[in-house]
Amino acid sequence: MQIRRGTFRLSSEAIVVCSFMCASVALQLLLREYGYHRDEMYYVAIGDGWSFSNLDMLPLAPLYLRLFTCLFGHSITVIHLASSICCACTLGVACLMTKELGGKLYAIALTGTFMLFSGFAIFGSIFTYDSPGILIWVAALYGALRALKENNPRWWLLVGILVGTGMLNKVTVVFLPLALVVSLLLVPQRSFFKSKWFWIAGGVVIPFIIPFVAWQFRNNWYFLSFAAQYTSEMSYRAPFLAFLWNQILPNNVLTLPVWFAGLLLLMFSPQWKTYRLFGICYLFLFLTFYILHTPFYFLMPLYAVLISVGAIWESDGWWKKGWIRNSGGT
Repeated sequence: MQIRRGTFRLSSEAIVVCSFMCASVALQLLLREYGYHRDEMYYVAIGDGWSFSNLDMLPLAPLYLRLFTCLFGHSITVIHLASSICCACTLGVACLMTKELGGKLYAIALTGTFMLFSGFAIFGSIFTYDSPGILIWVAALYGALRALKENNPRWWLLVGILVGTGMLNKVTVVFLPLALVVSLLLVPQRSFFKSKWFWIAGGVVIPFIIPFVAWQFRNNWYFLSFAAQYTSEMSYRAPFLAFLWNQILPNNVLTLPVWFAGLLLLMFSPQWKTYRLFGICYLFLFLTFYILHTPFYFLMPLYAVLISVGAIWESDGWWKKGWIRNSGGT
């Protein structure tokens, strides 16, 4: 169904996605406030005192937050508005993934519901570098999805631009292209390595980070010493089962059957072999982050893809048809 107003056309899918995005922002802003988190005060201070002649910290998140404080003033509500919009946009991109994977209106609505009450909500209720960072990761995964779906290497340019943008926010984004490259070696689409667009996409990242690296070089690599100290103090040396449980509980236990089914489909279903790269990518990053003792939420962006696939699986009536044979989404 489509609504027409003159030449303007609004699809029912767009209405559903926009409704969920608005609901996400409203839900975050209606939550009870418990005062400023110390990190939020730090980001406000960085943004208020920002100068491109002093690139001691990565600029994207503080400058994004400064945009909101300049427009609406300084308050905890404004800070959480900034993070809730990132969360809502992440939800919207996940719904777009579902549509591109072949999901119909019901599957898109399921994706919106699961995303709304998943671990992504955590980063809509508090502002951190991960609030815009997760959105960048998910948008980059969307670009990779389009490249796989259309067998069009030009989509890797979008991935490169987003990774470069992510490098202005948090250096951990380097794990995403690393995982994509390793996973690509293990799937038939490894032919992308022969495309000039794939390598141009890699080169696109470099200009984004040159000013920051140049400043650090002239100032004794301040950020590296800061990151080394931060990592030593914030290492999460959890046993394997505890690390696994930390992937389940914060994501909402009720969504476990959905995203886990999505992972199984990506890894084993012949009908989803086009997108097997994402299943391998998840497993690679799971093991990498476990070995490096990172926080649980480093894996969060990958769940957007798993939830999208799982939502299509559920919308196809798996309980009637058989979840492997009839789960098509390609």
